[in-house]
Amino acid sequence: MRILLALVALVVIGSIFGGRASSDPPDSPTTEAGYFKSASNDRVFTFSYQPSATPTQLRSRADGAAYTQGQMTAVYFYPAGATIPRDGVTTAKNLFEANRVLYELNGMSKWDFAYMRDRNGDVRFIDCKASPTSDLCRQ
Repeated sequence: MRILLALVALVVIGSIFGGRASSDPPDSPTTEAGYFKSASNDRVFTFSYQPSATPTQLRSRADGAAYTQGQMTAVYFYPAGATIPRDGVTTAKNLFEANRVLYELNGMSKWDFAYMRDRNGDVRFIDCKASPTSDLCRQ
């Protein structure tokens, strides 16, 4: 019985501390950092990306993010080493709070790329370094 309890404890501890929080494969140039889903299926994702990632790869990753027809999905890409609001996005109680964390919380890095699939299914992918005044970029 003690051995069984010890094995269960090891599995629980391993799943808490040893697993990847990301849904991305280990060789992916992106790593999921935060994820918010509202009761109405609006979604916000934050990712870090490696310097080797191309804008095309980032766009492809964003295109593959979960989306519910009639709702919106936003994806923000931060360079590796950036200060990303992981928990603030993930634990937000609503979409307004998730956006406040992203756009207004002091001490957070700016993202380099933003992706928005709106409620009509229209998509925008913005390079915030090239177009920093876009409404999808943190000012």
